[in-house]
Amino acid sequence: MKSFLTPKCPVNADEQAWIDESMGWFVEQFGPQALQRPVILPTDEFFPGDYTGSDAEVREVIALMCTYLEVDPGRIDVELGTDYDDSPSAELRDAVPDLAYDNSGAAGHYHRRDGRGVITIARAQAEAPMALIATIAHELCHELLIGGGLAAPSRKDGEPLTDLWAQYLDTNPGTYLRKAMKYLRSSF
Repeated sequence: MKSFLTPKCPVNADEQAWIDESMGWFVEQFGPQALQRPVILPTDEFFPGDYTGSDAEVREVIALMCTYLEVDPGRIDVELGTDYDDSPSAELRDAVPDLAYDNSGAAGHYHRRDGRGVITIARAQAEAPMALIATIAHELCHELLIGGGLAAPSRKDGEPLTDLWAQYLDTNPGTYLRKAMKYLRSSF
């Protein structure tokens, strides 16, 4: 008789191989000391004071996350957007008719402009501090990987790799691994 309580690995063999390879690559690139950092939690210990979601407070959270993730804030520009839409332009959709794109309401976006990382955070994120922290961590991990010259912006597994890197840094255990697996499952 099969039990509903029998534990099952949440990833398949291909996904596990990718995770293992990527984690080994993280250690090679960043060293094992990243594993010694404290887990960043949405508590007063890491994010002291009252929070109301103002633009100034969002920028303070970004500055704190830069410190925790060891990102030089001088390397990035921060933009707070409204109803962020990263869907491809009409020209791009016309030029690449088979472009597969699913905008699930991006909470943030990372790109390079004039040699600098640009992080755009949707203002709506300010209303949900835990989601805000997770979004900022994800976008800062893009800066560490892409801005640091370790991963190409066009890398096929760039999004799941960024999610896994945020997981590796323990910025929100579990959240990023689930997202990474969603991306990977669409690739295998």
